[in-house]
Amino acid sequence: MVAAFLYYVIAKLERGRRVEVLGKVNAELKSAQELLQKREAEARRLAQAASKTHNSVMITHLDGRLVWVNGGFTRVTGYSLDEVIGRKPGSFLQGPATRCRGRMRFRLHRGRDGHHG
Repeated sequence: MVAAFLYYVIAKLERGRRVEVLGKVNAELKSAQELLQKREAEARRLAQAASKTHNSVMITHLDGRLVWVNGGFTRVTGYSLDEVIGRKPGSFLQGPATRCRGRMRFRLHRGRDGHHG
């Protein structure tokens, strides 16, 4: 009888610990989900700003290869996303034969940055 009672008590404690652990894990998951939602909202705001700005914006992998450019980049350089994706910017933006060199020199000479108005 004592053994059965001890077994019952131990089993109850183990269940209680499991419930406690699951409660903590659930709270951590909820916290992580809230943080992820905040970061996703920030990323959406940044993506919207990058796509709407007149300034040139490039996003690269850690190895420097382009994964995205905005319309400002295309206006300044003359290169579309399809032309540059997977390439390193220096491979086509540096040197005397670059498309954007003359365009940027002309804008600088006129004292403009490409904005209208």
